[in-house]
Amino acid sequence: MADTAVALTSANVQLVSRKVIGRLCRLIDKTCTSPTSTLEHHLMWDDIAILARYLLMLSFNNSLDVASHLPFLFHIVTLLVSTGPLSLRASTHGLVINIIHSLCTCSQLRFSESTLQVLKLSLAEFSLPKFYQLFGISTVKSAAVSAFRTSYRPGDRSFTMSPPENEKMPLSSLEAIADALLEIMEACMKDIPQCDWLQQWTDLARRFAFQYNPALQPRAIIVFGCISKTVTDSELKQLLKIMMKVRDIFALESYMDLTLIEAVVMCLTRLQPMLKPESPIHKFLFWVAISVLQLDEVSLYAAGLGLL
Repeated sequence: MADTAVALTSANVQLVSRKVIGRLCRLIDKTCTSPTSTLEHHLMWDDIAILARYLLMLSFNNSLDVASHLPFLFHIVTLLVSTGPLSLRASTHGLVINIIHSLCTCSQLRFSESTLQVLKLSLAEFSLPKFYQLFGISTVKSAAVSAFRTSYRPGDRSFTMSPPENEKMPLSSLEAIADALLEIMEACMKDIPQCDWLQQWTDLARRFAFQYNPALQPRAIIVFGCISKTVTDSELKQLLKIMMKVRDIFALESYMDLTLIEAVVMCLTRLQPMLKPESPIHKFLFWVAISVLQLDEVSLYAAGLGLL
């Protein structure tokens, strides 16, 4: 079916790419209505994984129309990176490589020599062992070979995983990936008049950041912190309310979602320098940092110290 979709793009790239990307975004949206602890446990997971494979197949020869869809593609990548079995993780890595390649070669966009240089350097950087590790594929020799070695078994509808593939990705890895993708987008935007790519991506991240979904909310909060260029007192208050809700749940159930707390603290660390100097929130953030350190959780120490 993915091969058929690729064949259809020869007749209408814009239509096919919009349909596939739009459908995948809607499926990811639907995970917020009945959230699960991880994306792989959700009823929608198989559909999401299959459409992610469609994206990889369509990403060759710019059949994803990157000029029209870059914010949505980067949004999807940050939500799906390092999830699922090895073949799917390698597919996400391959998707990013092909997106950058499309930016370099597609006819709709004309970039300066300095922008093309940034894109070429990014291509090289994403192929380094460091980025293999960030994408959760450090054990493979070739991401391209792994992407096409599927773990989909006859008679089994699920994309199977085995340890250590189901280990959670460190939020610092997502932070590094978001920074790298932002650098690519900002370099391209300099050569495109009135380009609203970053605003679109920020809006997508913000919507997921303030919506309860244990599998995706921490990721969206990290990306929101990395790519936002302005911040309001109201947005920071919303982030602090998320922390208060986590605390209330902890008081009731003796269980604390440390990933969500870590994501909020890392996001606050990124956003705080953009607050107006006269904002009353600065002094509260100092005590938030102290409180996080006083939780005496090893996994939160780096984030708390960063904010302090």
